[in-house]
Amino acid sequence: MPKFEDFAKIEQEKHGANVLARHTAPDGKSYILMACQNFGAGRSMVLATDPLWRWKLKTPSGDNSCELFWRNLFSYLSLGKKADASWHVANRIIHAGEPLELEFFPASFRAMFAQMKFELQSPDGTVAPLTMTRPPSPGAHWRASQSFAKPGSYTCAAYHEGKRIAELNFFVTQALAKDPEQSATEPDLARMEEFAMLPNVGIADGKDLFDAERYFPGEEFSVQEKHSVPLWHTSFLYLLIAGMILLEWIVRRKSGGLL
Repeated sequence: MPKFEDFAKIEQEKHGANVLARHTAPDGKSYILMACQNFGAGRSMVLATDPLWRWKLKTPSGDNSCELFWRNLFSYLSLGKKADASWHVANRIIHAGEPLELEFFPASFRAMFAQMKFELQSPDGTVAPLTMTRPPSPGAHWRASQSFAKPGSYTCAAYHEGKRIAELNFFVTQALAKDPEQSATEPDLARMEEFAMLPNVGIADGKDLFDAERYFPGEEFSVQEKHSVPLWHTSFLYLLIAGMILLEWIVRRKSGGLL
């Protein structure tokens, strides 16, 4: 990498992180300049220096080292961790005494099972070897099933030639005295009897068919509606008025003729 103006001081990496570059400061300490780590279904990376735009300005126009650096960095991040070894568990929080199925996906280390080493770290810090079973199918994961009696945080790790290539943290909680799902299905008879003493409340036998007419009887009621029909616009009334006007006109004509 070229020279840079400043950087953030990162002294120690997280568990599972791979340090790609370090920088020795004038105070003699070595700080992490670049590191990467798997996160979720992809990868994350930290670059502890920001003003690298001066790199492009200081290089000749024909030098593509700056573009190559950023292209390789984002290409590595966009590939995800499909090609990396990883651990898989159904649940990272389990109860003490429950069996946990550990699955290890070897990825590019599939043909190196003899050189692989697996360890399990307990909450008290002790490390014990973890025996993995290699399935006959070449595409299957390596598996191990184990129960944990002591609550706390556990870490399983995989090593190849002394280097940790994958790790997984999970937590074991106190064992439950009773399954909460089974305890929830048991009825509280005392509370139900107390509830049945309330007005308009009763206990029905669950074996009998539900009688809706008994608990929700129907009510009979009558509805009276008043309708008013206007008559002024009917044909009969129109003919009657028109006839009376015509009759008045005839009477007036005859009366006028007699006079």
